[in-house]
Amino acid sequence: MKAPSRAGLLLAVLLLAAGTGLGQSASPAPSASDPALVQSTQVAPSPPPPAPAKPVKPLSESEKIKALPDDEHKWLTEFVAPIILPEEQKVFLELSEPYQWEQFKQAFWERREQSSLQAPLGPGYRYRYQELRQLADEKYDGWRNDAGRMVLRWGEPAEILQPKCDETFRDLEVWIYTNMGNSGRTSARYIFYRPQSLAPRRLWNTTVRNEEVFLPNSCRKSFDDLAKDCRPIAEERAPRWTSLKFSSRPRSRPKACRR
Repeated sequence: MKAPSRAGLLLAVLLLAAGTGLGQSASPAPSASDPALVQSTQVAPSPPPPAPAKPVKPLSESEKIKALPDDEHKWLTEFVAPIILPEEQKVFLELSEPYQWEQFKQAFWERREQSSLQAPLGPGYRYRYQELRQLADEKYDGWRNDAGRMVLRWGEPAEILQPKCDETFRDLEVWIYTNMGNSGRTSARYIFYRPQSLAPRRLWNTTVRNEEVFLPNSCRKSFDDLAKDCRPIAEERAPRWTSLKFSSRPRSRPKACRR
C-alpha cells in the first residue's frame, strides 16, 4: 500500500479541523417560544399621562389684604380706610410692586386735591387729612366711629347744637354743615346720639329705634312727637325732623308732660 503523501496528510488535517469548527459553531435557530427572545422583543408599556393641573383658586379680598407688606397693609386698612373707594381698593390689591403702590398713592391724593373740589378736599388735602385724623381720634370718638368718619369726610361741622333736654334725650347733638352740595354752600344737618353715657356717638337714621335716642321717662317718645313742640325754620325747605331749631334754653313743658 502506497503511503499518503505529505500534501495529502496536510489536506486531510485541514478538512478535519474545518469540520470540527463548523460543528461547534452551528446552533439551532431560536424558536418563537424561547424566553430570551420573548423578553428581548417585548415593548415596555408607556407611562400614564400626568393628571391635569387643578385650576388655581384666586385669592379672596381678605387674603390679598393679609398678604400685603406691613406698610401697605396699614396704609390701606387704617390710614385711608375711611375715605378710599371700593373700586380704588380693588385696584390697589391687584398691585404687587413697590413702585406701583407709590404711583397709586400719588394718583390717590391728586384726585382729591383738584382745585374744583369743595373743602375739606382740594389743594393740600393730603396734609389736611392728617390733621383731621388727629382731630377725629382726640375729639370725635376715633376714626372707626360715626362722628370721626364724618369729620374725616367733611371736616368739623360749622356748628353743633346740644339741646338742653336732659329729661328727653340721650346726649343728643345736631351737627350743621354749610359746605355741602356741588356749590359747596348747601346746608345739611345730622343728628348724633349716645346710646349710653360716654359711649361713642352714633349717626341717627330712620331705622334707629326711638328707645335708643329718647330716655325711658321722656314725655316725648319719637321725633314725630317732638316736632309738635319745636319751632321749624321757615326759610328752609327740608324734612320736618331736619329743620328743627333747638333752643339753648329749655321751653315750658307741654301740658301732657307737666307733673
